[in-house]
Amino acid sequence: MISPVIENWTCPETIAALKKYLQMKHFINRLQSFKKATLGDDARREAQSSGFYYVEETKVVACFSCGLQIPLELVEKNKTNELHANFSPDCPFICWRDSSLCTAYYYSDACKYYGNPKENLQLNYSAPLTLRSSRIGKHADIYSQEFLESFVINPEKVYQLFQMQINRRYSFKDTPLPERAKNLLVESGFFYTGFQRTIQCAFCRLATDSRRPTAHIKLHRELSPNCPFLNNEKYDIERNFCVVCLVQPVKILYVPCHHLSVCTSCDEIMKTENQCCPICRVQINEKITCISP
Repeated sequence: MISPVIENWTCPETIAALKKYLQMKHFINRLQSFKKATLGDDARREAQSSGFYYVEETKVVACFSCGLQIPLELVEKNKTNELHANFSPDCPFICWRDSSLCTAYYYSDACKYYGNPKENLQLNYSAPLTLRSSRIGKHADIYSQEFLESFVINPEKVYQLFQMQINRRYSFKDTPLPERAKNLLVESGFFYTGFQRTIQCAFCRLATDSRRPTAHIKLHRELSPNCPFLNNEKYDIERNFCVVCLVQPVKILYVPCHHLSVCTSCDEIMKTENQCCPICRVQINEKITCISP
């Protein structure tokens, strides 16, 4: 089982998949990926706006959100958005659940935001961490879809992971922001996307870009007043809910690290001879079942 704490991930493929997702959800990065693609301007623009970036090694375009791959020759001769909708109808990007950070709207001279917040999304906490990539082929005028061994990170899970404060804080670790500014953004529900100054709320998915951290906070409250995190509903998740399933209340206290972090069901699933705490990875010597008042 992969730790819910991103800092403890050890699988290079999963780490790379998360970085690729955060990179390619930015329209400008997808745009730059097409520099060496032999495509006409119309086909290129449609692929970019449909969520695809160019993979030079395999001469395909790939969706940043669901991992669907389309060979260049099919991109040139078909409507990319139609192929996308037909072969990957549940793609979070297609379903408007996952935003491509594309058009920037200026809130002020010093602050801009991408798209509108999504305040009432029902999350599927049992969703898998990764999704298998697939590739469209065409033989004798018949289209087919082959599922590959490679995978992409599941966008639905990314937001769930960043609903944990420890992961949001980790996302800012290499930024030049002062510690006070990092704390302010983390405590307001934001994680860093890894590109320029763009940060995103893990709860309503509003993405903003500003030189001043306080501008992010003001914009968040004005554009997304019903964000569940701002209304304190999600504070309970961080403090009282299992870090693995994010559904059941925490019940098990681990010793010696004293992290009260998982429910009884997830503790049973993770039980091994050398079980470690999912937060700090310290080996567990003792478990104490706690009852909340």
